[in-house]
Amino acid sequence: MLYLPRYHISREGPSIQHQTLRRAILVPLLLLLSSASLTQDPPLREVRAVWLATAAGLDWPTTTDRVQQQSSLRAILEQLSQAQFNTVFFQVRPRGDAYYQSHHEPWAENLSGTMGKDPGWDPLRFLIDEAHRRGIEVHAWVNVFKVRSNNDWPPSVMHPMRKFPQWCFHYQGEDWMDPGYPGVRTYTVNVILDLVRNYDLDGVNLDYARYPGADFPDDASYRQYGYRMARERWRVHNISSFVAAVYDSVTSLKPWVKIGSSPLGIPGTELDPSTASTLRRFSQDAPSWIEARKQDYVSPQLYWTIGGNHGTPDFSALIERWARWSEQRQVYAGIAAYKPEVMRELQSEIDVARSAGASGEAYFRFGSLFPQAAQERLYKAPALIPPMPWKDAMPPMPVSSAAASELWPGRFQLEWIAPPAAADGDRAHAYVIRRSTAPAIDPNNPAAIVAVVPAHETLWADTIVTPSCTTLYYTVTALDRGNNESEPSPAAAATLREAVALRIALRPEESPALEVDTLTSGELFAAYRLPARAEVLLELVRKHDDGTSEVLASRVRDTQNAGAYLLRLQWREAVEGSVTVRLKAGGHTVERDAHFNGR
Repeated sequence: MLYLPRYHISREGPSIQHQTLRRAILVPLLLLLSSASLTQDPPLREVRAVWLATAAGLDWPTTTDRVQQQSSLRAILEQLSQAQFNTVFFQVRPRGDAYYQSHHEPWAENLSGTMGKDPGWDPLRFLIDEAHRRGIEVHAWVNVFKVRSNNDWPPSVMHPMRKFPQWCFHYQGEDWMDPGYPGVRTYTVNVILDLVRNYDLDGVNLDYARYPGADFPDDASYRQYGYRMARERWRVHNISSFVAAVYDSVTSLKPWVKIGSSPLGIPGTELDPSTASTLRRFSQDAPSWIEARKQDYVSPQLYWTIGGNHGTPDFSALIERWARWSEQRQVYAGIAAYKPEVMRELQSEIDVARSAGASGEAYFRFGSLFPQAAQERLYKAPALIPPMPWKDAMPPMPVSSAAASELWPGRFQLEWIAPPAAADGDRAHAYVIRRSTAPAIDPNNPAAIVAVVPAHETLWADTIVTPSCTTLYYTVTALDRGNNESEPSPAAAATLREAVALRIALRPEESPALEVDTLTSGELFAAYRLPARAEVLLELVRKHDDGTSEVLASRVRDTQNAGAYLLRLQWREAVEGSVTVRLKAGGHTVERDAHFNGR
């Protein structure tokens, strides 16, 4: 890890001297580091999370129609899956309301148009089912003490402002519950336990676990419960004891559920006297929560650029600092996808976070990140979620055997038997499928991962559009609930019968050779052999009765080395009847007829 010099960061930004030093020395080093890391392979294990905001329908829902709500939620998850994301922080309690069946608080207003009205379905349960089907973890994102963001009185009697008006206070245009009252902390812990008890969550993400400002009006609670402590220290104790209560209660109920938070990016902590002003204002000592082992992860809101900009904090220095504090736990760099200046350097921020030792990235928010993340292929290969050995260090039992077979050209089936429970009682929670063209499959190569499937599936289908070999090899590993991975199964081999037949037909000759085999729906296998390096053009040609011909489509336009090549081709244009496949290579032309039945 590159060592970055520490310097004081205030809310207003670093001093002019430190800013000058940073830009003169630190930034070039970080940019050098970032450029170097771009050439490295992506990690096998990394959290790739996105905050999915429901407050005011920022990301979802955008309609009160149930069918459209479900359709759009499913589409969001599919986008995340296709873009290689593996975690979603779903905002289930934005402002004292719920996007799940709560026993304490009302249904959110924008589900049906009326706060407290049952929408007729359960968004959280639906999302968990759809996400787990795609190998995506779901963390319930809970806004802790902020319960209202507008000035109107909540219409539902189940809203905390209606149930506990003596605990709620208006502050700078928002309504907050006063964490100085023990009843507020107990009530909020119970809200979270209700969630964890009734839903198959992978984690809980705490937001706004802090005071809103130093002048928050808590005189009454301080007089009653301050116990002659200094108010600043008492406030810190209130927040930290709440976080500890959440951690201990949830862990006792479901030990595998991860407890994390999204603290302010610029920390305030008793571990560093230079941060006293931030701690005094917000009373949020997240580094001490980590030190006390009351967090499994933190995703601090590092919503700035590398090197800072016009006096703003430096993303690089902050993530390095958080990574140092989180050595015994995990830290995911919170990235401001809503800021154009951050989006312009997104890949560099990922590289810097990885180099600092972060275990992943989390983006605020989905609607700001997509569709750009998908268009730019931010992540080129899948990533498994890192395990947490302090929660569970024992891997599951391995899959003893797997069998692969070709169902029809280009379609394969992989089947395996679920392994028995491990010594700690854990069974497989999911399976990781890897594919390779060689029998030795590198388990540390993320590009070999082709699927992560839930544990109830022991049969998986694979489609190969353009095969590059005659035999494919697969392995299966088991993941337990803690993301510990078993040893791989022995490799299962599947032979492409069509490809073998075509390659056998390609006899070594001094001139280029071509063989084709027609499939259904306008697809074909084309195998060709080049005796020497040559420019290659492969065309689909229609010949007419008058002796003329037209090129319907062309696929390969490249210079290739000597050898045999195999392609499974899908022609975009509708093709029917007899056509000709034409290979032009090294001054030679070879043709083979094919017949399509149409689409």
